[in-house]
Amino acid sequence: VCNITADVVPFYHCDGLSPVSTMKKEWILSPESWFHHHKDTLKEFFVKPVSLDSLISKYGTPDLIKIDVEGAEYEVICSLSQKVQCICFEWQAGVNEPIKQCVHKLSELGFTEFAIQYGDKYAYRPSVYDYTADNLLDIVQLIVKSDSVWGGMIWAR
Repeated sequence: VCNITADVVPFYHCDGLSPVSTMKKEWILSPESWFHHHKDTLKEFFVKPVSLDSLISKYGTPDLIKIDVEGAEYEVICSLSQKVQCICFEWQAGVNEPIKQCVHKLSELGFTEFAIQYGDKYAYRPSVYDYTADNLLDIVQLIVKSDSVWGGMIWAR
């Protein structure tokens, strides 16, 4: 369910060696979560969300939208009603349903070319977009979370 257009949404914050915040409580509470060890410091807040459409309306259409919101990527993508030049979102190995939701929503918006980035490379931008939505999802389903592969970014244009 896309709820980023609600008046207020729950927002969760955990303190620790590396603080983490998210709109998805289960993203922290799940035993499979990278941040499960922070669950004892979980605090809930209610915040007014800002949609991508409203940001575009206010500031203009960006060349790139990067979404890294700790499990709420689909909700953010749902706040976009138009195709932009390029968008990317964080993905986690072994957590396939949210990836499918994001890719399907991007396809509905007209995105047809996709690329997979493994790991954190903050200045990275793919030079080749060699996947369709369908074959990208086939590849992602085969990737298993490990010490060497945790996820990365999925790019679309």
